[in-house]
Amino acid sequence: LSISNYTTNTFLKNFREKSIAPITAIGAATNKREFLETVPDELRSDLLRKFQISKDYILTISGQDKRKNLKTLLVAYSKLTAKERAKIQLVVVCNMESSAVNTFMDNFAFDPRLKRDIIFTGPVNEDELDLLYANCKLFVFPSTKEGFGLPVLEAMAFGRPCIVSNSTSLPELVGDSALTFDAMDFCDLGRKISELIWNSPRLKAMSSSSLTRSKKYNWSNVATKASKALLSLSLAKERHFNTTVKVS
Repeated sequence: LSISNYTTNTFLKNFREKSIAPITAIGAATNKREFLETVPDELRSDLLRKFQISKDYILTISGQDKRKNLKTLLVAYSKLTAKERAKIQLVVVCNMESSAVNTFMDNFAFDPRLKRDIIFTGPVNEDELDLLYANCKLFVFPSTKEGFGLPVLEAMAFGRPCIVSNSTSLPELVGDSALTFDAMDFCDLGRKISELIWNSPRLKAMSSSSLTRSKKYNWSNVATKASKALLSLSLAKERHFNTTVKVS
């Protein structure tokens, strides 16, 4: 069993001669769903104040490892026009050492406004993460290597418009519900961000598409695919055993 066709193909590319049974991509799922409207405004305001978020924001979930490709997003954001950056902040959710954050941000020391509008949250709890998902204007995931891409699915489950890299499993995950960009081209990413942040009708349409796409990934489907694959394997082994016995 695998979590994506990309993962299956990667395994077969490297270990085809060791593969003794068919591999079925069963996907993955999330229990997160569109955020309840009953969340008090005060709770939302407290969270935004805690992280010094003062306007609309782009959200990303990242980490220290190079494959998360955070630098491409940081550069793309820094290259937005002053008018565009005045409209939207960048919020990076990650558990990153302060020295690593400083290394990233040293690239923008020439512009104190950038330092103010690029926010590293540090560790967040589940409720805080849900609120950050639910309130972002746009979710961007620039990773260059993912077996599935769970943060993207979680963002879609909250009905958030998404921009993802065209790398590994991510195009398979989002289908035509999100925009994709060349993972190593910050100019391409910057153009996609610029296209969207002023286009409310398109953001609304992408929000709806995200929500619809996310419903394709549920635990019932995962369980059904897994049970069918295991049953098929069991029947194949039984047929092989019966054939061997008859030959003997």
